[in-house]
Parts: sequence; C-alpha cells; structure tokens
Amino acid sequence: MSDPPSTGPFAPGQCPSDDWSCFAGNDVLLVLNTGEESLSLDNLQFKQKTCLIYSENVTLGRDLALPGKNLGIFCCSFQLLSSNATISVSGQSGDPGIPVVEGKPNPGKDGMLAGTIWLYVEEMSESLARSLKLVADGGDGGSGGLTNDLNNPTGGAGGAGQDGGGLSSKLAAQIGRLCQC
Repeated sequence: MSDPPSTGPFAPGQCPSDDWSCFAGNDVLLVLNTGEESLSLDNLQFKQKTCLIYSENVTLGRDLALPGKNLGIFCCSFQLLSSNATISVSGQSGDPGIPVVEGKPNPGKDGMLAGTIWLYVEEMSESLARSLKLVADGGDGGSGGLTNDLNNPTGGAGGAGQDGGGLSSKLAAQIGRLCQC
C-alpha cells in the first residue's frame, strides 16, 4: 500500500478536528466527517479488521485494495476522480508449498477469507454506478510443492481456496429519501 497521508483522518495523530473525528478500537476504526471538504479514500490504511466511514462527501481517485478487511462507506455523495476504480477486500492467495528434493512434498498454504463492503450513497450518480467496481473474492489456495523424489512422484496437495466476502450497496434514489443530507 502507499504511504499514509500527511493530513486528514488517515494521517497519524490527526484526530479529531472541528469537522471530523475518529475512534480506533481493537477491531474497528470509526471515522466521522461532517465538513464540507471531501474525505479522500486514496490513502486509506488501517490496522483494525473493520473501518466504518460516515462522511458527507467521499472521493476516490484510484483502486483501493484492503485484503480481507471490512469496509463500510456511508455518505451523501461519492465522486470518482478517475474514469474507473475498484474497491477490493478480496482475500490474499495462499503461498505455494516449498519444493523438496527428497521426502513427502509440502502442501500449499490455504487462501485467506475475503472481507465485506457496505456502501450507502445518498446521491448516487449513474456514472458512479457504472464506474465503481466492488470485489470480495476469497483467496486462492497455494499450489502444492514440487518434489524430485522418485518414491513420491506427485507434488504436494494444493491449499484450500476461501469463501468470498459480502457486498451490500444501497442507492437512496431507489429506496426513497430516508434522510436529508
């Protein structure tokens, strides 16, 4: 991932301000932004398993990969700063088994579970709906290790692939106005 931002809620030591606040718990990072300035997801990094973002305006200028993490984005407007972008919480693939010269071949490592994406955009544009891709694929299992041992002519077993995560998106225009931004 890229370097952390120098300002804003995702920069070290930057919480809180008059416009935003965040709470970092053991397993959840909560970001609240009520300011006029858009909250950029471009440098989003977090240690917790889950990040929940509540913001008036959100922007994304490039692909965002958060392997195995859970990400909730709840906003009035979401603007892409590029023609297409992907938010991925797909699980990482497992490592291949280590090759051996003699003896039993090593199995591949299991893939990792995917995370979940929750996306609620009050004012979803048609171009955003076409241009933003959400991905939550389970990680592939690693290939089994090779061997040169004539007594064990087959390679090791491959690692198990993992289940995909969840995707949930709500378009306010489709379900009616529930709140006023």
